[in-house]
Amino acid sequence: MQKARQDGLLTGEKIAELITAEIERRREAAAAQLASIMDAMHAHMRAQYPDLTDEEAQAMIDAWIAEADGEAALNGDAATP
Repeated sequence: MQKARQDGLLTGEKIAELITAEIERRREAAAAQLASIMDAMHAHMRAQYPDLTDEEAQAMIDAWIAEADGEAALNGDAATP
């Protein structure tokens, strides 16, 4: 710890840079995971409902979200953002 301080590795600015880099790394990882989940969901929806338009698929998803939000409200859980 002392050596790191002496070498200037634990300055406020350096710590802020490290935190910023870690936040960005996590953000990129989350975006990649979300894209993967969305790809899988899209493939599932196409297999399950091959004639569904994008608008109809979005309407179904919106209805599922609204239903989940309603159930969450009844259970006292936090609704989706």
